Amino acid sequence: MQLRVLGAHSSSAGQAACATLLIDGRLAIDAGSIASALSLEEQGKIEALLLSHQHFVHVRDLPLLALNLFRQGRRVTVYATRETLAGLEKHLFNDELYPRFQSIPEANPTVVFDELCPTEEQAVAGYRVCAVPVNHWECAAGFMITDSPGNTIFCSGDTGAGLGR
Repeated sequence: MQLRVLGAHSSSAGQAACATLLIDGRLAIDAGSIASALSLEEQGKIEALLLSHQHFVHVRDLPLLALNLFRQGRRVTVYATRETLAGLEKHLFNDELYPRFQSIPEANPTVVFDELCPTEEQAVAGYRVCAVPVNHWECAAGFMITDSPGNTIFCSGDTGAGLGR
């Protein structure tokens, strides 16, 4: 697995960029700086996006990614907990702040939401992913990600005391 850090901060200034990790150029974790750090071509190669939670620094560039993919005729699946996906629909992709990219184009939506159930392993873009609840916000999650050869990493957007097994 090749891990690229696009941003690891809770702000954006100079060399500091909001939280985004990229695995093998095709699996993103959070979207704080995904559009500002990647070329349009690189954005088009992203197959899936894991969102740890809906705080702004983790979703900041998601509307820009969606717009860029929409213009390219591409799509991305966004994986997150039910609460995080509901927050995106209510506050971000709601046809008030940004278009409902989960509904356009009608035949093949640009953004597809897929729920991750905490502590249950799920196949995501050729990886095995397990969302692990973390002590930060009511539905925040870290991710245990395993590739096909069996290499495993754990990434967490934010966490506090109490992260156990």
